[in-house]
Amino acid sequence: MTPQGRAVLVLSLLVMFLWALHVVWSVLTSDAFDTPQYMRGLLVVGGGALVGFGMVWAAALLGNLRRNLATGFEAGVTDEYGTAFVTFDAKGQEVPLPLSLSKFLPQMVAPPDWPGLHPLEAELIGFLQGYRHWPVDLALQNKHNHASPGCEFASLYERAVARWQMMRQLPAATPWHRIAALAKDLALVHAYEEKRVTRPFWSFWQRDTVTFRRRCQAHGGMSAFVLSTFPAFRHLKTTPEGRDMQRTLLVALRYHATPHQLPLSSSPLAREIVDYLWRTDAQLQQLNVQEVDQITPEQLDDLRHNLTEHWTSLLAELEPQPSLTPETTCLKMADGSVWLRQEELMRQVALRLKPTLRQALNLWESDGGLHHPAWPHLAHQLQEAGLVAREHDGQNASNACFTLLVEGQAWGPTLKMNPDPARHAETLRRWQALPSLADAPEVVMDPRQQAAHSHVQAGQIDARLAELF
Repeated sequence: MTPQGRAVLVLSLLVMFLWALHVVWSVLTSDAFDTPQYMRGLLVVGGGALVGFGMVWAAALLGNLRRNLATGFEAGVTDEYGTAFVTFDAKGQEVPLPLSLSKFLPQMVAPPDWPGLHPLEAELIGFLQGYRHWPVDLALQNKHNHASPGCEFASLYERAVARWQMMRQLPAATPWHRIAALAKDLALVHAYEEKRVTRPFWSFWQRDTVTFRRRCQAHGGMSAFVLSTFPAFRHLKTTPEGRDMQRTLLVALRYHATPHQLPLSSSPLAREIVDYLWRTDAQLQQLNVQEVDQITPEQLDDLRHNLTEHWTSLLAELEPQPSLTPETTCLKMADGSVWLRQEELMRQVALRLKPTLRQALNLWESDGGLHHPAWPHLAHQLQEAGLVAREHDGQNASNACFTLLVEGQAWGPTLKMNPDPARHAETLRRWQALPSLADAPEVVMDPRQQAAHSHVQAGQIDARLAELF
């Protein structure tokens, strides 16, 4: 039984119960039973119930009809990747299914009105809220459509919003970078198909079983197509700058997985967006964002104020060591810089936050390292306030952290302190008097960071070739 049929059945049972209760009550409380009046009431109530059921079914049929109407935005049955868009008939045989705007027309679910959001950002977040159950990896779904234990990013919504949060932390990221972060996996809306196993009529109280299977291969061209159906995206074409931005976003999404195929005529912003997408994906591998927290802008302001207010005392309590031991949490390098382990920084910050903010950030327990849900907010605020370094020795920080090779050992994740000479003069004088590590450490990049760095370098080569030819 379909969900619509189950809803009609429940409503009909409720109406029948209320009608029977009304009839029994009328008969029991009346002095004399009036048969003609009873029959007239029966016809009115029964006719009203039938009309109501008919309206519910008509609305359901109309909704199904709208999803199958042609809109003039149909695409071909097979795209340039050879992806064949197909569906199945009643006999289970494949039949061609051209892409249609009506199948992707965004149904906004409470788009957020947070300050600073671009209208297209808000529409994307509202649209993705309808895909909280949609898996990113089919191998991670189980019978409850939740993530398996230890598996990150079970749903399309969770992964897109987590990537969006990381994009907000990157320096010089604009609303167009954030829009691309939200839209990167939109192809999965069509590439994965929802299969619903309905219950029979006599088991109407049981929930349907929903599983997902692959309909076709997801790629950037499909993500760009789905993004092009959003009202705010179509509104951009009203200005020449908006049309250029439409082209930039579509090119970036189309080639984000194959940046070496970016056309030489693509804009520098499109190349930068692709580079930023690779950087955020490299950082997302270190986070566990199963539940997107709902920290408010006011709480973020409190966090920024607390960090600025207590940073001087936090630096004053650090005791940099000149050598690496298993218990070392703070090191002084040969160049005079001081480095602090990420977990120790979280512990020190947690002790200085007021209880309500500490509760909101779930910082009563500071274990978990980079996987702690509060770390994206802390890393963003630390970098925005200039309290920690964004890069070292030509390498960008990953989630504000580095991994160092010290005395032949990998030490990290760690942060490079960035004290202000004017505000922290006394602390700097004390640090200068302490012994330091003899050898200069090297920054270690994980394989994903190396891949992202290689793509950035390749993009710079392509840009240089475009300038020359």
